[in-house]
Amino acid sequence: MKNWLSFIIPVYNGEKYITQAVESILNQAETGIEIVIVDDGSTDDSYLLCKGLADKYNSIKLIRSENKGVSHARNLGISKADAEWIFFLDADDYLLESAVSEMKKLSTVKEDIVVFNYKRNSNKAGFNEKKKSITNSEAINVLLDFAGYRMLLPTGMGEKYSVFTSCWAKMYRKSVIDTNEIRFQESLTLSEDMCFNLMYFKKIQNVLIVNKEVYNYSDNPESVTHSFSEKKFLGRKELIVYLDGVHDIPKECEKAKQKYIVLTAIQLADKIATTKNKKLKKAYISFLEMEYVQKGILNEVDRCLSIGKKQNAYLNFQYWLLRHKLYGVMLPVGYIYARIRG
Repeated sequence: MKNWLSFIIPVYNGEKYITQAVESILNQAETGIEIVIVDDGSTDDSYLLCKGLADKYNSIKLIRSENKGVSHARNLGISKADAEWIFFLDADDYLLESAVSEMKKLSTVKEDIVVFNYKRNSNKAGFNEKKKSITNSEAINVLLDFAGYRMLLPTGMGEKYSVFTSCWAKMYRKSVIDTNEIRFQESLTLSEDMCFNLMYFKKIQNVLIVNKEVYNYSDNPESVTHSFSEKKFLGRKELIVYLDGVHDIPKECEKAKQKYIVLTAIQLADKIATTKNKKLKKAYISFLEMEYVQKGILNEVDRCLSIGKKQNAYLNFQYWLLRHKLYGVMLPVGYIYARIRG
């Protein structure tokens, strides 16, 4: 009998977390599922731990790859998964109790994706169930302009940005991925999951959103998201170039795309301002002058740039500086803002 759900877990040097992630699935005692683990060239004991689990449980497929990044690992997982639905789980996160049974209840829905709620490991789990179906255009607008369109989400989900941009805490229909050859962009080092969602949303009609927490997002201090570097700046630049080249989204989503590009550029100011890399600061100024950033200035985005009042005020001031080409002032303002935030 064919599996109804494939879990894909990419792991790189995750020996501290991977067992918990896998066992959070196995402990739910649901049938008809498989776990596809892709070891992305780990140099610690991750692979040995995963091999031990794979030898013990027939439901686990283990793939070993040279280190090519999380996008490559997820793409490998997609190629090996054979269930009707796919669910991505990061190695340092885990499923909440009864999560799989909740997914099973929704496995027969007509929509081609189910977006669940999640909790951070510092919060208590709460199941405030409420379902809502939105169109693909609405979903793309939420994805690209969360602050402006979060009211489309069920109450309680409009405070969690990652609920739409991440690839975890979602069930994707495998046939949609395969038919449309949707894959993670391996050239991107940041927001590759957001771009995956954008490609996916373009190919479906509706998105089902369920305000039920099934996923625990762990605050991992070792995660790449907690640090900033020149590589991360280049990653943001690559992301903007990629989005600028996406032309087949619905017309009603174009403003949201331009806003995302401008906001991504502005959000770099306080991060770059706190570095001592003069070359990077100069590169940032040149970056702001590029055509793909200037498009958003010409079109003028709306002023709802953040769900936080103080951050929204800061971002709007930076946007004003950007529109008036006062690029040299943006970094000092960013430095002050970063210091205030601590």
